[in-house]
Amino acid sequence: ANLAQFGSFDVTGGANNWTESQIADGLIVILNAKYPNAAVDPTVPYKVTYALFRGATPTDSKFFVKTATGFVLAPAN
Repeated sequence: ANLAQFGSFDVTGGANNWTESQIADGLIVILNAKYPNAAVDPTVPYKVTYALFRGATPTDSKFFVKTATGFVLAPAN
């Protein structure tokens, strides 16, 4: 609910807290819905920057790749 209401992922540890895994899963849903025709190429990373809420609103980023089955979190380098 906090993402829809405020446009950021709450990571304060409270009742609305998102884990790193939940954030990645949520971004994958958005990527697959908005970019279903993106090129399938696991060597091309897509950088997604998103807003967090920690009392302030910093940003963070994650990298994803498109595979034959959809977007997945890119492997760590």
